[in-house]
Order: sequence, then C-alpha cells, then structure tokens
Amino acid sequence: TTCAGGCGTPEKSCSSYTTEETCPESHCEFASDTDVVLNDDAYDVPRTTGYCGPKACRDISSEKSCGMADAALRCVWDTKNHFCYTEGLPLPCDRFYTSSDCAAAHCSWDSNGYLCLEKNELVPCMDFYQPPCPSHCRWNPVTTTCTLDVPSESVNLTGLGSHSPLMCSDAALSQLMPFLDFASGQCCRWCLYDRRDRRSAENTVPVAVRCLSFVLTTFANSSLTSACPCLYRYATDINPQASQFMKVDC
Repeated sequence: TTCAGGCGTPEKSCSSYTTEETCPESHCEFASDTDVVLNDDAYDVPRTTGYCGPKACRDISSEKSCGMADAALRCVWDTKNHFCYTEGLPLPCDRFYTSSDCAAAHCSWDSNGYLCLEKNELVPCMDFYQPPCPSHCRWNPVTTTCTLDVPSESVNLTGLGSHSPLMCSDAALSQLMPFLDFASGQCCRWCLYDRRDRRSAENTVPVAVRCLSFVLTTFANSSLTSACPCLYRYATDINPQASQFMKVDC
C-alpha cells in the first residue's frame, strides 16, 4: 500500500529557503558553495552561502516528509514496509532485512551476506572480509577485504551521451538500477559524496569512473555513453549521497 500527495501537505519548495538554518532537514538538504575535499574535519567548514535542494526519496525517513517532498521526484510512502521510494521504479530491495520479506518484494536474498539485493544485482565484494571471494571479486591483502577486479585500462569519455535526467525513462533506469546500486557502493565506497564538494568527478575520482565503466560494460551490457542520462538521473534523484562520481562527460 502506498500513498502519494496525501501523506503530508506539500510546503514551500526547498529552493525557497536560502540558508542552512532554514533549510528543512525532513525533505530538503543544504548544499554549500564552499568547494572542499571532505575529511574528518569537514563539518568544521563554514557554509555561509549555497542552496537548499530536495532530498532523494530513499533518503526521506518519515511518511509526513515523504508527502512533503518535491512533486517532481514522485516520492510515495509504502505504508506496509514504512519507507519512501520513487513511484514507477521497483521497491528498493535494500530496505528488506529478512529472506521472506525479500522474496515477497521480488528481490534476491543473499544467504551468505544476509542481504536483500535487486534481481541481477551483484553481491557486494567489500562485504567479504576473508576469502573465498565471489566470482567477480578478488582478495585484496592490503584492505583485507574482497574487492572488484577492475582492469587498469583508461576510460574514453566521448561526451556524446545526454546529460539530461529527463532522457532516462523509468524502464531504462529500472534495468540499470541493480548495477548502479552496486557501483555506487563498490566503485567509490571511500568517497561518499557530500554536496559541499562540487568539483568535477573526472578530476577527483578517475578510478571510480573506470570501475563504473567496467561494471556497465561487463555486467549490464551497456556503456557510459548509452547509460549517460540514467547516470545523471540516478546521481541527481535516486542516490545523490553516494554517486556524484557518475556525473562524468559521458
């Protein structure tokens, strides 16, 4: 059971708030104009100017806030399982924590990692802290975890793909979602994005972009260019906290 629009009363748009203090955390988040590299002291960086933007549906934690979200995001509240998600896309499998609930949601249960994954989603390599690793991973003795085995070839960014999220249909995004969810966690696990760091992905995380390209070509039968609008939609509307490195000149 879901509810849209009626779960809460839409208020002023997030962009109408001009400071971090007034930006409502329930369904909006503040992005600073300060250009910084995040570290342990990141939250000491002053954020005096910037903008207040809408949270992605999956980052909203209450029914009321889900109903107050930006209408363009099409957030709906699942009243049975108590989470907010994007209407028209599959239920987020990572919100289910038992094999029975996972199966009922038409997701795939990984009994080794006790994870609920989307159909065709790869088991996360870094969740394994001792060998043997899943077939698509290799053991890394430095990090003492399994890691995705990515070739070292450079990535050719053609710039021919569309950067418009509007060019990515629900059907296309649904098909790519398992692989983008995997890439967001495995390709750039060390660089979780905070919107205060607004530098270009090509300059800051080239290894992650190479990993993303490998995931798309090897497992999703796609490419950076063909998936480009969905990369931008995913990084803008679906999982902005962990996927800004996907906004490349594809």
